[in-house]
Amino acid sequence: MPKILYFSRGRGFGHAIPDLMVVDRLESMRPDVNIILGSYADGLKAISSNGRSALDLEMELDDEYTQKELSALQSIIPSVEPDIIVTHEVFYALPVAKKYNIPSVLITHWFFEELGDMTAFTGLLARFFNCATEIVIRDIESGHTVPPTLKVPVSFIGPILRTAEPLEDGGLSVRQELGVPADLPLIFVSMGGNSQSRRKEMLASAVDTYMKLDPKQYGLILIAGEDADYYRQKLTDYPYAVVKSWDWNILRLQAVSTLAITRGSFGTLCELARFGVPSISIIDGGNAVDTFHVMNLKRLGITAPVDFDEITGNRLAALVESILSSPQKQQEMAEAASVYQYDNASQTAADIILSHLN
Repeated sequence: MPKILYFSRGRGFGHAIPDLMVVDRLESMRPDVNIILGSYADGLKAISSNGRSALDLEMELDDEYTQKELSALQSIIPSVEPDIIVTHEVFYALPVAKKYNIPSVLITHWFFEELGDMTAFTGLLARFFNCATEIVIRDIESGHTVPPTLKVPVSFIGPILRTAEPLEDGGLSVRQELGVPADLPLIFVSMGGNSQSRRKEMLASAVDTYMKLDPKQYGLILIAGEDADYYRQKLTDYPYAVVKSWDWNILRLQAVSTLAITRGSFGTLCELARFGVPSISIIDGGNAVDTFHVMNLKRLGITAPVDFDEITGNRLAALVESILSSPQKQQEMAEAASVYQYDNASQTAADIILSHLN
């Protein structure tokens, strides 16, 4: 039985979730293939929460791109003896695959050269890209420049987005479930499912912004993770504030929202864009990849970025109200987002992977 060894980066849920979609496609196309997943940290949680098992790379987030990652891969890859390796930003898998003459497909949504000044370390990781058999970019081509030093094939397939079930009643039943009026503007707030140190601060800023608004005019859907109980208590007097730790069917919550405030996660922004939901992206200097994509989407008119370090007083609240009070602005942002209307990226990724499976 042919074997695919599929590594999923473990920072947040934004890698494992699209990877599971690709795996579903692979299994439907080739039920004779044994697909072995491998991940760590948040990625393992996402995989197990969706009813699958995975090899544990036994890494913490701080172990990414270190000798510990390399050692884990040097142990796992020869023991599994896969026919092909797929790696979603677990970059050290690429030179190990090349060492054992195993075809490899890299899935990512950026090049290191796009993120600013290169260091000796990022230059090393960038050179790993040439160890791949093919590189799959899960974004639109117009947002990127392929580095001239890259000598392997690159395919732009668009964002890999979760399948959204149509809201047959226009979202009325979802709003009834949430306990909010059908015509109330809803602000969706999520800072991702990862463990970034500034995530809590960003979440607090977004909640403080909502509390500056009129609670009778605006509702809130807050994805608060481990802080859900704290925010439920904090927002007790806000009748249309809905607080959840997490929701694996989060798409329906995004679809009924009027505006979103996020930390600029690429996957979340693409999902919101598909629904035509305008967004505000809180960015900081700690994640060059998110900042790169947020600025790309800003140029397209899809999101409005705000620097976390520059959020003062009522600035974020004023930005929220400037969008919610302008139907024209909402319409312009929704129309700009149409470039991210992708439905078949997971299928395209699966086709590419199988094309390299002997």
